[in-house]
Amino acid sequence: TGPLVDSRAVGNYVYLVMRHPLVLPGPVPLPPEPGVVVPKPPGDSEGWLDLPVVQGIADWIGSRIPPPENPGYVYETVEQYLARMAGQVLELALPHFTSVDANGTVVATGLLDLPPNLRRPRGPEEAEMTTVVVFDMASNKPGPLFSLGVPGHQAGPVYVSTGAIYLTEPVWLPVLPPLLLSAATEYTRVTRLDLQKDGTVAWSAEGMVPGRVHNSFSMDEQDGLLRVVTTKGWGTTASSGVYVLKQEDSDTGRLQILGQLEGLAPGEELFSARFLGDKAYLVTFLRVDPLLVVDLSDPEHPSLAGELEIPGFSNYLHPVEGGYLIGIGRNADPTTGQWREPQISLFDVGDAENPALLDRYTIDVGPWGWSEAFSDHHAVSYFPDQRVLTLAVTSAGWWLPGPEGCYLPPKTQLFVFRIDVPSADGQNPSQPDIQNRAGTDGRIVLLGTIEHDQPIRRTVRIKDYKDYLYAVSQDTLSVHDLLEPEKEITRLYFGKRLEDLGPVEWRETVGAGFDQGDPWYAFQAVRDGLLALEVVSPAGPNRVRLTLYDQQLRPLADSVPAGNSQRIDFPGQAGKRYYLRVSQFDSSAAPDESYTLRLANRVLSLGSSWTVFSGLGDRLEVRLDRGQFTLNGLRYDLPKDLTKLDFRGVAQATTAVIRGLAEGQTAVLRPREVTVQAGSLTVSLQNLAEVTLEATAGFTTELLADAAMPGRLSIFPSGVVWSDGIVKNTVRFATTLWVHGVAGEVVDLYGSLADDVLEAGPGWLELSRPGYSARLENVPHVAVHANQGGFDTARLVGSAAADSYVGQPGLAVLSGPGYSITLEGFESVTVDGAGGQDSAWLFDTPADDVLSVEPGRAILAGGAWSHRV
Repeated sequence: TGPLVDSRAVGNYVYLVMRHPLVLPGPVPLPPEPGVVVPKPPGDSEGWLDLPVVQGIADWIGSRIPPPENPGYVYETVEQYLARMAGQVLELALPHFTSVDANGTVVATGLLDLPPNLRRPRGPEEAEMTTVVVFDMASNKPGPLFSLGVPGHQAGPVYVSTGAIYLTEPVWLPVLPPLLLSAATEYTRVTRLDLQKDGTVAWSAEGMVPGRVHNSFSMDEQDGLLRVVTTKGWGTTASSGVYVLKQEDSDTGRLQILGQLEGLAPGEELFSARFLGDKAYLVTFLRVDPLLVVDLSDPEHPSLAGELEIPGFSNYLHPVEGGYLIGIGRNADPTTGQWREPQISLFDVGDAENPALLDRYTIDVGPWGWSEAFSDHHAVSYFPDQRVLTLAVTSAGWWLPGPEGCYLPPKTQLFVFRIDVPSADGQNPSQPDIQNRAGTDGRIVLLGTIEHDQPIRRTVRIKDYKDYLYAVSQDTLSVHDLLEPEKEITRLYFGKRLEDLGPVEWRETVGAGFDQGDPWYAFQAVRDGLLALEVVSPAGPNRVRLTLYDQQLRPLADSVPAGNSQRIDFPGQAGKRYYLRVSQFDSSAAPDESYTLRLANRVLSLGSSWTVFSGLGDRLEVRLDRGQFTLNGLRYDLPKDLTKLDFRGVAQATTAVIRGLAEGQTAVLRPREVTVQAGSLTVSLQNLAEVTLEATAGFTTELLADAAMPGRLSIFPSGVVWSDGIVKNTVRFATTLWVHGVAGEVVDLYGSLADDVLEAGPGWLELSRPGYSARLENVPHVAVHANQGGFDTARLVGSAAADSYVGQPGLAVLSGPGYSITLEGFESVTVDGAGGQDSAWLFDTPADDVLSVEPGRAILAGGAWSHRV
């Protein structure tokens, strides 16, 4: 258990260096009354706390743990806690191991650090265990061969020679609390562990050097002496030093400084180091890149032999036979020090006093381009026989400018170079016949680039096939001609198995992940039309991407950001088979990162007309003000020259909302069809179960009933709802409304808080207020409900036949052959006859009402109401 710090192989043995915090379970809360069974408190009160395993542990209890979360509970006492921990401290605090066979069956388990192989902690600040674990690769015995635990404060870079492992950790002297570290001096403790012939490891010696160690290349062993490069201070106070350490003798176990050279490159930070024989090469940087050559031929008196300054810096130095160095890093502005593109430099260090720059190659991927080689030398491969160098470089994503600009996602390419320097036999290769693919002086020659869908992590050769280059990414292995890398021999994909979706009209996959590599999906387009493919990650649109391939696995399209998703829109062909790959931009991201994938083949695009085939349970939203619509959350951007947009549904549980309707636009609603005219665009919705229109201002709506399916219409101040029990249409915020009904149609109309004015007769009705009007035609039965706000007036006109009118405070009903008009809550109602034997009944209230009658006219009025007949 515990994270890996570093690993090395020496002979048949593999050495893993791991670290593990030394912690114990925290004290447990106890109930206030003895003998009561303690339920587990909520939260993490029994979690692991930072309690060092040293003498005096009792002093830490009480100051490092949270208070109990259950009221009335108290933590156990120090004595109770120590008594409970007695006899199991090692088992609880030390790391464990588990070995499994090829089938995943556990075959061995136990403590990783056994007590006889532990060094004693120096004090309470050493709360971390660095463990060296040894595996014998020639043995079939499960589990580690040996392990050794060295307690410390924090594991640093590791260096392994053929005979020893050197562990480092930062130390501040004198030891001070963290807030006062600025007053202490930074040192690095170096611990030497000897490698024994039987595979075991033995503690040998330790010592101190000033400053901090950059990485494992900052250390080297030669003739039993350890050479170390460190940096002291920060910013303007920084400087580098080289130290030579010698082990005094096996009895004292001390590494003493034999020689030193300090004060190198003041005010600059160390970026890389490399030891070759009796020379050390250092790269520091502030605004330019000084390459320093340190002479270590006299280990007691190291000296600065030579220096070279060029723009930029190198993160990694790689030796080339014949007295050359390859530097991999960045270019930089020599005036400001601003970082620029990744860069490869070739140095001639054959003359230590006069190092020279032979050539440099700038990789044009922009200043935000990056390479794993900047932090991990395993990402760099150099094959000396052919003098071929490989490294992968990733460009940053960016938007192309202009109205038709698009997003270019990050792209990783493996760059393959030939380094043209004289070989060991003195032969200088001929210059390649490659135009514009070489460095400034033609020594660094680009042979070609290789791409995978995932970033390429490593390149290797195989002994018996050394003319071939093997490129390895997260899920792909490709084989190439070493000197013509763009000539691919074969490719093997070993990612997640493909999932065949079959014919796809609409498909949604929720909560999928990358635990088995990149998912692949195969599917067929149901019809000729737009394939809309979208992936959404909770971590954001630049975490997961899509790539669409044809049946021969040739890439067709890459996704681009669309809001909070990545999206592909591609013209699909009916019956054709496609492959879709879901991958992560960041190959180091957690493999369980989830995503939601949506695929739709519902849009038929014919010139300036789109037809959308909706399915059972679909959710449609049209935003005319934004020029887009979404189908089940999948967004489509409408072309500017689109003149017709048809939606065809299956009626059952299919809903649509049209938003952004505005002045000058109109809509016609029928039970199975809704048509909206928005400028030159006609939007038609057919056979949908529920349609809602939302207007902003000045919008006109016309409703046409269906004689075969009469329904019920409800008209509100803020909208209209029509339903026959199966289909439902809704209009919100329309300012002008026309309704054309049929026999059997029932309409409920609701007034507003303003002063509503109503005029109605057999089969027709008009209701108006400031900024709004509604007209109903051929609607036989209407009920109008006035709101309690405003002073509402109504004028009713009878038919030529015998009509009947009933009026009372707050209620009026006019009816005749085949029609009826019911009013509720109107303050003033006037009824005019139009012929025939009409009759009227007026009812007063218990209050003081006034009745006025004359031939052909009657008026009954109360305090806030009146009927005129």
